[in-house]
Amino acid sequence: MNRISQPLAAHCAFQHHEREDGSGYPRGIQGKDIHEYAKWIAVADSYDAMTTHRPYRSAMLPHQAMEALFAGVGTWYEQKKVALFRDNVALYPLGLSVQLSTGESGVVVSIHYAVPHRPVVRVLKDADGRPVAAPYEVDLSQKLTVFISHVDDL
Repeated sequence: MNRISQPLAAHCAFQHHEREDGSGYPRGIQGKDIHEYAKWIAVADSYDAMTTHRPYRSAMLPHQAMEALFAGVGTWYEQKKVALFRDNVALYPLGLSVQLSTGESGVVVSIHYAVPHRPVVRVLKDADGRPVAAPYEVDLSQKLTVFISHVDDL
């Protein structure tokens, strides 16, 4: 098993707020001078920060945070790293409780690789919050006017 040395881990933790264009901190260094692992940590840490409630703001929905990461490509993050992150992290993982723009709520039961931000949701409650007699599935990749409006687990 390949392990990162403690000095390297500390170095990457020190650099993970540095940005490609030099606008980060603590030293304001640019892309070529930032360790590759620190760049990965920066992407993951930023995504986590955006999708977590803070005292000063609500959490973003996962697809909104991913859009924010892509908006930072070239200035804050490397495009390749953000794209690989997007391709390997489930924005709406299986079992996640969500509410739809229709008011219905349910759980994610399937993820489309090509459009991970548009999963299949098994609806368990109607728009009034009452359990449905027979749960049914809504494929958000097919129902383009319906979207995830709230994530219960955030």
